[in-house]
Amino acid sequence: MVKIEGIYKKTKKIGQELLYAGLLLPKKYREYIFNAIPEELDFQFFMNHIDYIRKSKLSGYSFVNVKPSTFVKFKDKILENIFGKIVIEIREDFVEDEILKKLAKIREENYFLLSVDDFGTKASNIDRIKFLNPDFVKLDLSVLKGNRKDFFKLIDFLKTFSDAILVAEKVETEEDYKLITSCGIEIWSGYYEKKLKHEKVSL
Repeated sequence: MVKIEGIYKKTKKIGQELLYAGLLLPKKYREYIFNAIPEELDFQFFMNHIDYIRKSKLSGYSFVNVKPSTFVKFKDKILENIFGKIVIEIREDFVEDEILKKLAKIREENYFLLSVDDFGTKASNIDRIKFLNPDFVKLDLSVLKGNRKDFFKLIDFLKTFSDAILVAEKVETEEDYKLITSCGIEIWSGYYEKKLKHEKVSL
């Protein structure tokens, strides 16, 4: 089973993120999926999501998670199977800089849309933006919104440091939504979409 989370620009849906079915499992199993999944299985999950996008004819941007090491190992097969507005979303796994350099070289030679996931958690840090020059950077709002002043400073820094489009994740309340829009972030995902649908806002 595929779990899909909407991606919005303000209140208009512009795409979706496809997530591992393992995210629907209890937390102890989710930790296994994130931390111990071998590249071969990760690649199979990735291809299942690509097949789902193709068969379901999803519109807009489709963000698909993959480990950096998986992408490097299966680059030829992955590149053969991405199309349209598929965005390769590099997870926050800890990897050696050498893997990131190889990934950057692959992208220089074969352009594709790229997103850095969960900036501010685990190994998802400024080095990933520097090495990979992504099209999108996803910000984990639950981690970053602790200090409002620091949050605004970080957003200003990222806008100066990179041309990537910033995407706020885990936008769950109207307060979260107002926070991101007040600092110029228009793209977001999270449970707040349910409130929009309940209020019948045109998406």
